[in-house]
Amino acid sequence: MLLRKPAQIAGFGDLHEFLERGYDAVHSMGGLEEFLNLVVSRERRILDAVFAGDDRVLSEKPIQAME
Repeated sequence: MLLRKPAQIAGFGDLHEFLERGYDAVHSMGGLEEFLNLVVSRERRILDAVFAGDDRVLSEKPIQAME
């Protein structure tokens, strides 16, 4: 927040806003580990299914992590 105005003046306002939103999202999760575990488990499930010859998993709607 402290750097928002200097970033805007320097022409990096959009980048700063993107990084700030990302930080807020990860911080609200309680940490990065939960997010990484979710991504790894989903990707592993997709790879296992595809290597087993079942590509139906690619057209499934993603499960919501937090509701």
